[in-house]
Amino acid sequence: MFEYVDTKFLVLDAVLIALLLFVAILESGHNQSKGLHERGGRMFAALFTLVIIGSTLYMEISTKESVQESIVTYKKGLALECGVGFNSYLVQKSTGWELSRKNFLKDDLLIPIKNCRSAL
Repeated sequence: MFEYVDTKFLVLDAVLIALLLFVAILESGHNQSKGLHERGGRMFAALFTLVIIGSTLYMEISTKESVQESIVTYKKGLALECGVGFNSYLVQKSTGWELSRKNFLKDDLLIPIKNCRSAL
């Protein structure tokens, strides 16, 4: 399911969840020492964690749709603009590019489909 998700988003999610759990633990320790029974901060942390995880899922779904759209565009013979690092390539079936699993291949250049969008 997460085959097209940028790993930076997953790492960011893990770091944020760890930070939020740490804050919730600190808050509960503080509340126990003061004799308080408030849960506002922990509820906010849980809600924020759900938002972060939800945004990652949204990114995965939108990336998957974008990849499928790029494949359809390529199969129609239309041009795709693909970026790798600071370089951009115009990928088209008529110029010798091939579809190889989740990548476009020409000679020894392999470009992930998730880095492509319609050139029009």
